[in-house]
Amino acid sequence: MQAHHLMTKSSKLPLLSLKDIVMFPGMVIPIFVDRKSPINTVDLTKANAIRLMVAAQKNCISKQCASELYKIGCIAVIRQLLRLPDGTMKAMVEGVQRSEVITTRANSIQTCEVMSFAYEYQPSNPRTIEDLFRMVVNRFVCYLHLNKRYSEEAELTLRMIGGFVLMDVNKLFDTIAISVVPGLNQKQRMLEAPTIEARFDILAERLEYEMSSLLLEDRLQDRVKLQLEKNQKEYYLHEQLKAIQKELGEPEDIADFDKAVDCIETSKMPEEVKAKTKRELRKLRTMASSSADANVIRSYIETLISLPWKRKSVVQIDINKTEELLNTNHYGLSEVKSRVIEHLAISKRAGKPRAPVLCFVGPPGVGKTSLGRAIAKAIGRRFVRASLGGVHDEAEVRGHRRTYVGSMPGKILQSLIRIKVCNPLFLLDEVDKIGTVLRGDPASALLEVLDPEQNKEFCDNYIEVEFDLSDVMFVATANTLNIPKPLVDRMEVINIPGYTEEEKVSIVHSYLIKKHLITSGLKEGTLTFTKAAVNAIVRYYTREAGVRSLEKELAKICRKVVRNSLSMKEPTHLEVNTANLKSYLGNPKYSITNILKQGRIGQVAGLAWTETGGDLLFIEALLLSGKGRVLRTGSIGKVMKESIEAARSIARSRICVVSLCGPSRESDIHIHAPESAIPKDGPSAGVAVVVSIFSVLTDSIVRSEVAVTGEVTLNGEVLPIGGLPEKIYAAQRGNVRTVLIPEKNLKELEDMTSRSMVSISVVPIKWIDQALIIMLKSPQKMLKSFGVATVEPSEYPHQT
Repeated sequence: MQAHHLMTKSSKLPLLSLKDIVMFPGMVIPIFVDRKSPINTVDLTKANAIRLMVAAQKNCISKQCASELYKIGCIAVIRQLLRLPDGTMKAMVEGVQRSEVITTRANSIQTCEVMSFAYEYQPSNPRTIEDLFRMVVNRFVCYLHLNKRYSEEAELTLRMIGGFVLMDVNKLFDTIAISVVPGLNQKQRMLEAPTIEARFDILAERLEYEMSSLLLEDRLQDRVKLQLEKNQKEYYLHEQLKAIQKELGEPEDIADFDKAVDCIETSKMPEEVKAKTKRELRKLRTMASSSADANVIRSYIETLISLPWKRKSVVQIDINKTEELLNTNHYGLSEVKSRVIEHLAISKRAGKPRAPVLCFVGPPGVGKTSLGRAIAKAIGRRFVRASLGGVHDEAEVRGHRRTYVGSMPGKILQSLIRIKVCNPLFLLDEVDKIGTVLRGDPASALLEVLDPEQNKEFCDNYIEVEFDLSDVMFVATANTLNIPKPLVDRMEVINIPGYTEEEKVSIVHSYLIKKHLITSGLKEGTLTFTKAAVNAIVRYYTREAGVRSLEKELAKICRKVVRNSLSMKEPTHLEVNTANLKSYLGNPKYSITNILKQGRIGQVAGLAWTETGGDLLFIEALLLSGKGRVLRTGSIGKVMKESIEAARSIARSRICVVSLCGPSRESDIHIHAPESAIPKDGPSAGVAVVVSIFSVLTDSIVRSEVAVTGEVTLNGEVLPIGGLPEKIYAAQRGNVRTVLIPEKNLKELEDMTSRSMVSISVVPIKWIDQALIIMLKSPQKMLKSFGVATVEPSEYPHQT
């Protein structure tokens, strides 16, 4: 190798710029040259055996220019030059001395004026050089021990250095910088360091960082190695287990275990549940797949994985859209719709309020279940229904324990697994028909499910871990309030009354006809119904509070129309009216109970509430010779019997006022309620019984156009009753002109439509004497004995 003297003054040299490379003194690197100007520079340098200035380019993307070069570079010599077939050159260049670029000039060959870099070789304390040397060597040796990529020769070379001179320190630092310092900017910073101490600080900082990184990498590698060894051990054991199972003739289900682990990780179950599931899975691995316990554990793990722990459907709340959808699907039911809209408004404003538990109570067929389905559709929740009718075991709600054969979760979790979300609308149907036996009380098990304070930690006996039900919106349905009181307290009861005739007619024209035309495959307009025909179907072919039987009759008509149209017996367009209705539905099934054409003694028109609505209930009385007994017939219940006894006492007290006590004591009274096959009970016939007994005792005719309802006390006060709207509609249907009701029931008339009250007069009464005056055609002297002014029927005080 030729010796090159260090330059101590400025000189003019060719300039070669490098991309992403910083050259240090003593560094030999290959350089590929493909541009014309650098090729000329290399040719000139090699031909004249002169040195050249090598500087790093700041921006490797931009073209070579003076402003894009670092000022501090390295003077180098070309040791070898090779021309390649594609016209490029490969030059082996060795760095000689740090230098500084003073000026540059760009011609066909770029040149520059350089000057030796003002490098401080001597530190203030000569002892410092030796200390710095040893510290750098020791740290670099440690770095080499940690870094597996370097060979042992590099370490031995450093250890063999016994003595040193000043230039050896520079060479050592440059060698280490080439190996350790990364990046263009950091290497350029090392090249430009003005003193040995400054260069040492850079090297020491970088070596510490690199050793910390290598130590961390070693720890990570050790951890990965341990994990790999554990995995290899498990794999080896699993392979052995697979071989043993194969020899025993058992199926290979190792892949199922791996799949189960993945499902556990992706199921989003809580950490404690995840840990329990993994414990059960490890236990399952050690069992024979044909054992009974293995099947139990496998079913348990599948249940935990299938539960929708945090999977939810997106709930989109649009108040106007929801209200429109509810009105489209259901007629009336304003109270229910208003409550649902209020809940949605609170949900939209408050974010996540406590979900209410609504309980729809009403007779069959009024749309309780379909209303729950419509609410779910309106608020964007999935709908799931569980029928509780006939459920008599607590385990049906809370699940069986795993120790029992054939155990499974309760209906709540089974339904959530089927619907695959944890925030559906859950309809608990027929909660009033839950049975109670010695094995448990399902209604009590529902207390935890429906209580917002407890259902967030609901624990099914089967899964034995807590499951959050607070996101579920529960809706219950019942026909009556024959529900345990603690369960009722946890629900918001909304009564859904039966439909009136007018409402049924509107439902038929608005919903049912279109529905059954589509179901039967008939086009719109092919079959039409007159209003009179629909009224006849409602009155004479159905007797219910809802519309289920009404739907059956409409479906029957549609089936016959389709059959006749296929047989070409009927035209394309058909109208069902009262004239041809009998040909489709046959003879009427029911008749309307009408008032008598003329009044009779002892026969009073009362009003009764039934599950199918309201009806006229006549009370008849006869006076017989005897010993003052009261005979009761007509399937009369206990409450009604007591009401008859009270009515007899009231009638006798009123008879004594007009000096007619004798006949009542010496005669028997027979009270009868017609239609004996139908059970009758309740106190609301009290006023009617009093009027009937008083009529036969005074031989007074009862007005036939007047009906009455109300409970009566021994003092003669009329008490309020229930089911008033249904009774008013029954009176209107029976052509009653005047209805006497308790005065305290007047407020219920505000909820009834004025159209339903057009043909009837409602008279509020507070005392039994008012009913006797209005309903009996009594002599004037008898009426005056009560101390009440005589009035004509046309002058009744009433409310229309």
